[in-house]
Amino acid sequence: MKKVIVTAGPIPAKLDSVKIITNMFKGGLAVKTAEMLQATGEFDVEIVKWKGTEAKFRIPDSPFDDPKVTSVEDFGEYRNYLLQSSADAYILAAAVANLMPVNPWRGKFPSHNYEVGEEFDIRFCIAPRVIDEIKEFHPRSTLIGYKLFDGTDEELVDAGWETLCGSRSNVVFCNRPSTAAQEKITLLPDGTQIPMSFDEHIEFIKRVINLKWYSTEISDLGLGFVPDITNNLNCMHRNLKKIQTEKPPYMFGTIAMRIDDGFITTTRGKRGKRFAKVHSVNHTTGTIVASQKATMNAPFIHRILEAYPDYKWVLHGHRQIDHPMGTYPYCFSGTTEETELLESMPLNFGEVFNIQGHGYYAFFKTQEEMENWVAENYPTD
Repeated sequence: MKKVIVTAGPIPAKLDSVKIITNMFKGGLAVKTAEMLQATGEFDVEIVKWKGTEAKFRIPDSPFDDPKVTSVEDFGEYRNYLLQSSADAYILAAAVANLMPVNPWRGKFPSHNYEVGEEFDIRFCIAPRVIDEIKEFHPRSTLIGYKLFDGTDEELVDAGWETLCGSRSNVVFCNRPSTAAQEKITLLPDGTQIPMSFDEHIEFIKRVINLKWYSTEISDLGLGFVPDITNNLNCMHRNLKKIQTEKPPYMFGTIAMRIDDGFITTTRGKRGKRFAKVHSVNHTTGTIVASQKATMNAPFIHRILEAYPDYKWVLHGHRQIDHPMGTYPYCFSGTTEETELLESMPLNFGEVFNIQGHGYYAFFKTQEEMENWVAENYPTD
């Protein structure tokens, strides 16, 4: 059974031994999330909260125990507890103080030494962002964050995207104070945005925690640059500029070319070296052997090239193509969930299909077919 930590409610910073800096959040939705996950019987759930927050459980007659509750004194104890803990998944839903005194007062602040109305200075700093530290201490864990922001959809998503990239979260749920109990905008590392209800977001969390990811073994076998491959790489680069979508700090858009002993494809994020050679993919062990970290889509591309030996080129762009041969439910790139999707597709599903909310895959037998398709679907302005 997987261990899941859910943080809830306000997490204050200390001003002195009795005064704190906090916020007005109560943590009810986070506690509800923890309780609903515990009630599935699939997870061992622990709530981490401030000692002054009450955890109210609401699911009656559950056959399972309530989540374990751990109370912390302040931000410092909260941070230390999470970074020293051990869990399969961290769901950081607490409203953590982001301002803290540079030098909290030892003991109780001596207000009796001051006159009424007398002014004094307290220096503050931005508190460490615990969500940005989780992956450093728990690199193999699943990290789920929340971003609360009261603005337009675009502003909300931009703020959530900044949180996701800074923390390397697997998912960030964006919401507004007025509608957090009803709806979320779900952001994923591949740039996908999915609106969903509160109950749907619980099901999505369960799905994310249970994902099986592929890992990469870096091989020193080179790309084997010969003239034909070099020319084709240059072609790939030209076409990639058309299909890619830029969303800092990443670029999305994948292109792959079959070669005799594997395939060449774009690197993850496409920063630095733009192409990697994938030597092999073992779908049983979930292992990719490549010259460097290839696109998250590499296992799925391998499945396509394996299933359709007549095809040499694969394109993946982050938009939906009009009139595709089929549209399939969203699946997570770089997981067995994605590679298993191909097994459910009919063998004659065509050369173009959409993944709902994520984008399209298109594959071609010749370079000329690919170039013509790109020119038709990505006309030059």
